[in-house]
Amino acid sequence: MHKRESGTRAKSMAIAPIGLIHTPIKYAEGTPIQGVVGKGAEGIVELLPDMIQGLRDLEGFDRLWLIY
Repeated sequence: MHKRESGTRAKSMAIAPIGLIHTPIKYAEGTPIQGVVGKGAEGIVELLPDMIQGLRDLEGFDRLWLIY
């Protein structure tokens, strides 16, 4: 993320993947985006090795939000 001065908004932001989501779904069309709609859908979240330490201290949380 770019440095910003007090009271101003950043003009850009860099986003990099931290892992992969593996599912049997091949196409975006028809993919459930809400958990209620996707009941029974299964997948695997694979974190890149450098990101695994980020899972530390997550015990006790009810859920994680995946942005994909």
